[in-house]
Amino acid sequence: MAEYSKSAIIKYTRLAKNMTQEELSQFICEPATLSRYENGQINPTNDKFTQLMQRMGETGELYTFPVQCETVDLQEKMKKLLYAIDRQDWNMAEKILEDIKNKHHMSMEYPENRQYAGRVETILKFRRNEISRETAIKELEHLLELTIDNYEKFLSLEFFQISETEMMILYNIATYLGIMGEIEKAEFIFRNIRRYFQGKYVICDDRPRYLINTNYSNLLGLNGRYDESIQICLEEIRWLIKKNKANCLFNLYFNIGWNIVKKIEKSLEPKEKMEQAKYYVWLAYQLAKFYPEYDKYSKDILEFYHGISSLK
Repeated sequence: MAEYSKSAIIKYTRLAKNMTQEELSQFICEPATLSRYENGQINPTNDKFTQLMQRMGETGELYTFPVQCETVDLQEKMKKLLYAIDRQDWNMAEKILEDIKNKHHMSMEYPENRQYAGRVETILKFRRNEISRETAIKELEHLLELTIDNYEKFLSLEFFQISETEMMILYNIATYLGIMGEIEKAEFIFRNIRRYFQGKYVICDDRPRYLINTNYSNLLGLNGRYDESIQICLEEIRWLIKKNKANCLFNLYFNIGWNIVKKIEKSLEPKEKMEQAKYYVWLAYQLAKFYPEYDKYSKDILEFYHGISSLK
């Protein structure tokens, strides 16, 4: 992956947290010393680095960033772009990307910035039917090569460090592979990124983890591995509740209900379990309905609920 020095990690985390150098350095070091850390003039000791990161609420062993940027405004724009893509609001995503590249002058000097912009551009081209899914995968793999020579070999390592953008590129590749029926390849990617999440790592946004685990659960469920799919959902629900991320829960509850229904249809569970399935689907509907941006999903979930309620 692209290398991040301690200086860059301190600087970009501080900017993302909207903290001044004076606030961060208090009782740890002089503001002037912190400035020299961030400018790369001197390297902080491991103790100082840990103290500064803990002051910002980051206590993991690895730190990942989506892009190299200088302003909090750009960080906020990037977060909005991720949510626009998640909601499949392609017009808004295209508008935000152009704003990031032009108004906020995101430098293409850094490979992670080229990956970030290139990923979104590839997704938009695919959604506009300008390229095939196969071509989209090739473009995404080419973007990964800017920082990772061979991602299959890379993901096979016992320990690896990955940036948020690299993670999301792999997520898109795995999702497209799964849709194309390349289940083994897709699962290899999802499984190893999930292994990464199970370590004590820190990422700037919880959304990538949620998206990856939700889609991994989808892949397993659609291929008859219902119990594994349910287990991933239950683990992710516990994690999201701990993080106070209730707006992300509806998909996971729906997946649990859907998997139970499929198990009943295949005589892997008794019909009495349908009430449990209906409970999870109804809970998913209530959660989705609570958030206006998920209106489309809430309607689909309600339709599914009525469908299983009519089963005998």
